[in-house]
Amino acid sequence: MWFQQFRDINASWFLYVILASKQPYGNLGPKDACTSANHKLAREAARQGIVLLKNSPGSLPLNAKAIKSLAVIGPNANATRTMIGNYEGEVQGMASRFVGIGLDIGLSNCIGSSTPLVLASFCVVTWIHTSPVIDLKWVHPSMDLAMEGDL
Repeated sequence: MWFQQFRDINASWFLYVILASKQPYGNLGPKDACTSANHKLAREAARQGIVLLKNSPGSLPLNAKAIKSLAVIGPNANATRTMIGNYEGEVQGMASRFVGIGLDIGLSNCIGSSTPLVLASFCVVTWIHTSPVIDLKWVHPSMDLAMEGDL
């Protein structure tokens, strides 16, 4: 038991102290990341990724007339911060850190605002070594919502 703890502490120290000091990108700052070329690339990626929000004809197999209710379940069901990139660092020139269009708005545009839409971030899966361990106290409400939704 003590050996496992000793090994974990040493592995953490090695990863966060030894390897971090040899990380080639550690000295990069906003002047390196917030370039006009990077902004242009981000705008193009956003432009191409807007399919869900406008639901171009035939791009999503969602029929607003056939869907009576919709449930979106998972750890990022309505995580707008994650959806704008949670590895973004300090964003330059953004009015608010929490600006983002949620999945609920995009799906409402697809299926119509009168269709009930439920978002649930209940499903928690933790990976321990190579086996997933599911926290069942959060899974049951998600399953209930999934059974209530048409899609």
